[in-house]
Amino acid sequence: MKTLPPLVCASTLLAVAVAQTPQLRMDPAIATIGGPANATFDVAASPNSPFAVFLDLSGGPVDLFGQRFYLGLSANLAPMHTGLMPAAGAYAGSFAVPFLPGIAGVVLYGQAVVLDGTASNALFHVSGGASTTLHAGPNAIVEAFDNPVANGFTGTFASDIAGHVRGGPITTRVHRTIDPAGIFFSFPIATPLVAFGLRQQLVYRPQDVGAVGVPELLTAVRWHVHPAWPVTPDVHSQFELRIGHSTIAPNYAVDPWSALPVAPLSGLGLSFAANSAGKPLPQVAFSGAYVIDPAALLPGDYMPYPIANPFPYDGVSSLLLEFRVSPSTASASNGGVVHLMVQSDAHPFGRVIAAGTATNFLVPGATANATTGDNAMHDLELVFARVETNCVSPWLDSARLAPDYQAPIVAQSLPPGTSVVAEFRGSASANGAGATGWSTSQDVADGMRYLQFRLVLRANSLTGERPVVDTLVVPHQ
Repeated sequence: MKTLPPLVCASTLLAVAVAQTPQLRMDPAIATIGGPANATFDVAASPNSPFAVFLDLSGGPVDLFGQRFYLGLSANLAPMHTGLMPAAGAYAGSFAVPFLPGIAGVVLYGQAVVLDGTASNALFHVSGGASTTLHAGPNAIVEAFDNPVANGFTGTFASDIAGHVRGGPITTRVHRTIDPAGIFFSFPIATPLVAFGLRQQLVYRPQDVGAVGVPELLTAVRWHVHPAWPVTPDVHSQFELRIGHSTIAPNYAVDPWSALPVAPLSGLGLSFAANSAGKPLPQVAFSGAYVIDPAALLPGDYMPYPIANPFPYDGVSSLLLEFRVSPSTASASNGGVVHLMVQSDAHPFGRVIAAGTATNFLVPGATANATTGDNAMHDLELVFARVETNCVSPWLDSARLAPDYQAPIVAQSLPPGTSVVAEFRGSASANGAGATGWSTSQDVADGMRYLQFRLVLRANSLTGERPVVDTLVVPHQ
């Protein structure tokens, strides 16, 4: 069982109080076996200031009066203690934890509020969040993240909130789909922006999109306006963009003697459905009217396609883009840049198309197969956001030869659109020799003395909000 660090001592509390920063510490974990127990807490704040400590069953967060509460402010919110801060600027107390059926697994989230007219909201300051996790034990690995970097945690997480780990900041990158082997095509290509109906698929290999094996969100897709055909206003009344993964990776290499492709059948097939075989169906990133406004032209002469739902790209597969454009009264007067990957042959197909004509409109949703294909690679600008970061623990000692690990309990604060996933592996050795693979179930480590966990922290790509983890507890027998 991990030895818990002592609660912050009075001298430390006083030093913090002098800096007039409210601080709250709570016992990170309490075993609920054997009857009622007491959990201790410590508060530091400005001497003689009125304060209160609240408990909730939800970790929030909620922003109120310019302050962030790591409490849900739910119907379960209750004051744990109210009073006047002693002259020393530190207060230590405790509260009873009842022995009730089903209480194991509950997290008690706490936060201190200190009244202060000089606060930015002229009302109060709040401490950081704290929590006490209740578990059935009899033993537990408890990680309170008091100093994760110094304690051997690694990863891309942020440690800017004392006593917590937080998802790292979102990073973005912009990638242009240009292969040096491609040859610039001098004529503008109207597809997919046609008026008589179209279904088209494009496939980009991992190297075409700059993938490095890390999951990302594809948040923007932009087409390159051809210099010979300036962008003009237009409206496609029903435009749909779907994005998915594919196992297809065209090999554009050519034989040096014949100049013909060495793997002509390595590209897309004419069956649209077959091109995503083995992968989930492409997801709808946008469906609706596409209004092309020249004022939206971006530096580098790129125009954005509309995207309402960013696509979670796995970082290792080929990227499949599918356009479904219904017949409309659009002028179809816009064209983009493509590069020909093989000049001697249309194969292997990097794009496949079924298109209507003025006398035979095409309904994309009722069209299962393409009629033609080629290896023209559309010049696109792709914007990726990396929203997943991680926090990997050192190997943690259960102090038992053959432990039976129970379901983990995570004290966390999840802004909307964020998430935390805990993964585990086990080893019989303190250095991780012979470790199991990672699993979302702690049972993968049963019977192994040492446990390691990895937190996958997912941020909200639209708001930039990131999840926060206070404590992780893995009970075991």
